[in-house]
Amino acid sequence: MGEQGLIELSTFFLLLPAVVLGFLAQSRHAGMGRVWLVALTLGCVYFAGEEVSWGQHLFGWATPDPVSRINDQQETNIHNISSWFDQKPRLLLELWVLGLTVMAFSPPLRRRWGRWDFLWADRRLAVPGLLAILVRLPERIADGFDATLPQLLNFRLAELQELMFAWVLLLFLWVSLTPARR
Repeated sequence: MGEQGLIELSTFFLLLPAVVLGFLAQSRHAGMGRVWLVALTLGCVYFAGEEVSWGQHLFGWATPDPVSRINDQQETNIHNISSWFDQKPRLLLELWVLGLTVMAFSPPLRRRWGRWDFLWADRRLAVPGLLAILVRLPERIADGFDATLPQLLNFRLAELQELMFAWVLLLFLWVSLTPARR
């Protein structure tokens, strides 16, 4: 697996078209919808860049000494410097995907919160959102019981969840370019 493993690189390569779709989708929206798409697009740029340490894992350069001293893993990224650049953005993304999933499965909620519909996609994102949320469930259950996962699941489910988040972002931005089917 590692930093140049299939999951890590797949996450990065899913986020590249998401960035392009994000820029394209912005021109089709106005007001807060456009602001939201700009924020998501910039989030995809950050997510993609951090996933490959801004190219370090692709091109193999050494981490500059000043960065290496403050980075937990001596990489050219900022998410290993502070939880404010790692866990907190990840939590916000997970909460948004959870909200997106709930809204996708619930037409009455979508109608009630209709003025905020730029935050939520339609039902086309229900299953990808649900998978992105549930993928870490075995890990969280094991942690809750202070147990270990079976050998089959003995890899970083957080990395698989990041891949699923990249899929959700890509699909959300693609859906933002197409007519809604609510």
